[in-house]
Amino acid sequence: MEPFKRDFLTDFDLTDTELSERWDDVVATLHAGCPVARSEVGEGYWVVHNYRDVIQCTKDWRTFSSADGFMVNRPPGMPYFPPAEVDPPLQRALRAVLEPFLKPRAAAAFEPQVRAHANTLIDAFIERGEVELVSEFANPLPQYVFSTAVAGMDREELPYLLNAFSFVGPESERAQNFLNGMTRIERYMRQRQGEASRGDIVDALLAFEHEGFSWEDKVGTLCQLTIGGIGTTGYAFSGGLYHLATHPADRQRLVNDPSLIPQALDEFLRLYLGVVNMARRVKQEVEVGGVKMREGDRVLLSYGAACRDPTLFEEPNKVDIDRRATAHLAFGAGVHRCIGESLARVVLRFGYEEFLKRIPEFGVAADFSPEYETGSTRHMVRLPLHFTAAPPHARQPGGVR
Repeated sequence: MEPFKRDFLTDFDLTDTELSERWDDVVATLHAGCPVARSEVGEGYWVVHNYRDVIQCTKDWRTFSSADGFMVNRPPGMPYFPPAEVDPPLQRALRAVLEPFLKPRAAAAFEPQVRAHANTLIDAFIERGEVELVSEFANPLPQYVFSTAVAGMDREELPYLLNAFSFVGPESERAQNFLNGMTRIERYMRQRQGEASRGDIVDALLAFEHEGFSWEDKVGTLCQLTIGGIGTTGYAFSGGLYHLATHPADRQRLVNDPSLIPQALDEFLRLYLGVVNMARRVKQEVEVGGVKMREGDRVLLSYGAACRDPTLFEEPNKVDIDRRATAHLAFGAGVHRCIGESLARVVLRFGYEEFLKRIPEFGVAADFSPEYETGSTRHMVRLPLHFTAAPPHARQPGGVR
């Protein structure tokens, strides 16, 4: 292995481009070198990456608090987003009013909308014989499903929100972009306040009252839910479809037998999880991996590294669509386990089904090499696929247009 320019065991830096470019190598080095790494960047933080240690921290919310946010060295002006960035009892009360709209049965009912949105997106590029998958399918699909089917927003709003809440681009611009997105979300919530109730997740959020939960927190909550699919669920599309583009035997198996897609998705989620790093604040002295942490210490929990723990996963960097990787942490664990997990699985399953049905053969240019951005999230910046052009999907009455 080529030496790193920095020692990621003692001088970890989440913003180092080498981390994005050599993620697999950095993760392997962490697992081989130490149970807990250290960063002195900014305020400094510990990096916990072993699966069992990450689980310990994630499930102990009293010791490892989320109330100070999920980002280390948070950019100035970056807003906070409940329920991911609050602790119980507020966190539990808020989830209790939101979860009925996102539980497995509720999520499964969105299958027709997922298929319709997927086909609308595919219709826009299938005649070209090429697609930039990240911006034209992977990121828009999950956001369209949540924003229109779940939250009832106008489809015309979605391109703006997709851009504002994207994790792609300079980190220095993200705080302002997120604030712009919050302004647009607040406008929508004010609009909904003046309308008759639709009985949906937005009405439930508008009606929710709790000590310490402000109007700004309500706006932040809907922003958090909107952000949830952009880039995070999207990376499970771009990462998995890149694998299938470069491994035709796996692609053909899924094309021939779509019933294999759910199991393959767990493997894609394990390796191409969007949320790879989540921060916590230590509230009382504790020991993790033999390292004593003091009250006030900042900790980065590397879900992405934990999903490649060699003590749990054989050949952890290898994609094996037959692997039963149910122990992965793509949706986190504990009280902050992703509230949108069931919806994400529905979007991924039927999004993959429609894509592989419409475009069963696709590839990348011989000289293409993916570029990634890594921070709290990890995503592929772009994925140009080529395939045989075909006529648009037959337009069904009542389809999403």
